[in-house]
Amino acid sequence: MKKFDSRAFGRKVALLMRALEKNQTVIAEEANLSRVSLNRFLRGQSELRLSDFVQVMRVLGIDVEKVLNDRLADVTGEKNGKLRGFGPDVELVL
Repeated sequence: MKKFDSRAFGRKVALLMRALEKNQTVIAEEANLSRVSLNRFLRGQSELRLSDFVQVMRVLGIDVEKVLNDRLADVTGEKNGKLRGFGPDVELVL
């Protein structure tokens, strides 16, 4: 498996921001985090908390939960993230 490249990922997010004509200040305000934190993330210098990352993606029009559910459905063949044959605790999480 290829190692995650945080700088390359940050550049892709920055490209999406430009395509949507949204600057760092606007994204940071809408995601309720500091512009400095967002800037460091975009340059690959730091990571965001998962909740902050999800908010940034949401502001950019990407529903992380939907992407994950869609991928899960692709892998399992099940709709709505439901997995048969797993215990209720696992199903609750999903």
